[in-house]
Amino acid sequence: MHPFNLEFRNLVFYSIEKIEIYLRTQVSYTISQDFGSSGYLDSINHHNKANFNSLLSHIQKEVSRSKEIFAKHFFDNYLESNLPV
Repeated sequence: MHPFNLEFRNLVFYSIEKIEIYLRTQVSYTISQDFGSSGYLDSINHHNKANFNSLLSHIQKEVSRSKEIFAKHFFDNYLESNLPV
């Protein structure tokens, strides 16, 4: 790969990652402000009720396999059984 293409690709991916993190943070903040930190667990807060159970199942699967430090810290220090949004 040409050095310019590689450098450009790395710059684009770096920028996309920053945008993704910003958007996830804003969505999380808005959800927690409107519905509380565990509001995502309540089906009344979801427009698509058909996918709600599937979503919860997917979230639980991802949390159980997570090796992220923040997840370990949360479960080691809090009595909650679900991560906040």
